[in-house]
Amino acid sequence: FVFFMWMPIRFLAMCSSLQRDYGTNAGDIFTDSARNLLMSNIGFGNVSSLTSYSVMYSSFTTLLLIMLSAVIAAMEGYSYLYDRRKVDRFHSEPVSCRIRFFSIYLNGFKNFALPYLCSVLLSVLIGGYYHLLTGKMIGYFVGITVFTMLFFLAVYHMAILAVVLTGNYIAGVCGILAFLGIEWAIRSLVYRYCLAYYHTFSSYSRDEIMSPVFSVATIFLQGLRKFAVNGEKTVTALLRQMGSSVGGMLLLAVIALALAYLAYRNRPAEAAGHSMAFGFLKPLVKITAMVLAGLTLGWILSDLSGKSNYIVGIGILMGVLLAHCIVGIILEQRLSAVFHNLWQLGLGIVISGLIFSVFAFDLTRFDDRVPKAADIDTVAIALSAQQNDSSSYYGDFIKVMVKRMYLKDTEAALQFAAADYFHQTGDNELLDYNNQYDVTTVLYRMKNGKEYYRTYYIDMAAQSDMMDRLLENEDYKKAVFRIYDEDYMVGYDRK
Repeated sequence: FVFFMWMPIRFLAMCSSLQRDYGTNAGDIFTDSARNLLMSNIGFGNVSSLTSYSVMYSSFTTLLLIMLSAVIAAMEGYSYLYDRRKVDRFHSEPVSCRIRFFSIYLNGFKNFALPYLCSVLLSVLIGGYYHLLTGKMIGYFVGITVFTMLFFLAVYHMAILAVVLTGNYIAGVCGILAFLGIEWAIRSLVYRYCLAYYHTFSSYSRDEIMSPVFSVATIFLQGLRKFAVNGEKTVTALLRQMGSSVGGMLLLAVIALALAYLAYRNRPAEAAGHSMAFGFLKPLVKITAMVLAGLTLGWILSDLSGKSNYIVGIGILMGVLLAHCIVGIILEQRLSAVFHNLWQLGLGIVISGLIFSVFAFDLTRFDDRVPKAADIDTVAIALSAQQNDSSSYYGDFIKVMVKRMYLKDTEAALQFAAADYFHQTGDNELLDYNNQYDVTTVLYRMKNGKEYYRTYYIDMAAQSDMMDRLLENEDYKKAVFRIYDEDYMVGYDRK
């Protein structure tokens, strides 16, 4: 019912509203706006138009509805495992474990697939009524619908696995949230600690660190981002551009379903009502939660205290202790659990401290890593002074420079690395707001296809020779100052 209300009925109402607003004298505007709405309803379109806000809002709401449907289907079908009487009744029937598992599985999938596919079909029919459809659009809708169903299955399988591994609703919901979000949480913490403690780390490395491996929602969104909807796309282009995302979600779906079935077959009947169906998982769950909580609170206090190691250590200790109490009570289902398994508390503190030390003391020597000249193909160099002067003209100056600048003079970038304040002094406490230094972003494009961003603090007054060499580079001038770009100026003159 929710999908019927959200997709075809809402789409019909909005088309009627657009038709009243634009009338018959603005057919093209109505058609473009209505197509955007149709794309957002079915294909998660993200296009710039008169209804761009509605498109974005509709796309993410549809995505959340699909995720919620997968979680509800898993909880509704397998939550009988939380009740001992229902377990005894279901498992006393003369039905094999395999048939019981997949009967419930198919029923949950059917409860989502039928209303969703009918809603898609009705939306397409409404689009046909308003003469919005083309052959390419229909092909695209077929491809994106298959991709969406695969996304549902990936979330559905992970939710089933979480339900089967747990023994009550609280633990089950926590398990689902953990499976869907733990990789994002870990990668987000890694990014925050890199940004806080690595002197040469660039915020433009975020996409590299945040690229998911096990997060189905992020894989799905990245797949859609690769296939940005801007007009009509074909199913062939969809599969070509989102092949890695399709393969990643399919692999995760298969692995999660296999693990869920194995856990279902080996789940003890007496696990109903307990927090975890398999006791050996309790220490792993608890220690992971303690480490994440400790590092999160440590990072928050690091940001507030100016990266004081003592304050961060207190924050890590408090976070680990808090998680030990909360998670212990949930797992053991009694308040006295805060005094049990103190070795897990100690291990959580040690692991959190070690991870913090890796970043705080740069044990991996991240700031000392400079690519070899023989391994570099091209570089892009963006000076913050020019970024401030050109922000209104270029927008995001660094992103524009990355697209426009391909310097073959790789020695210039290595000179910037050697002239960096940290590399010259070993002092990592330089304030970003010191006007004497320019915050320079360098992108190394390696011959093996990899890319590395680095941030260097350069004393421009003391490095005048290096700056002169850079400013005299023809490729650099063409990228930064368009007046030196003959191709651009020819096009400008024609205008």
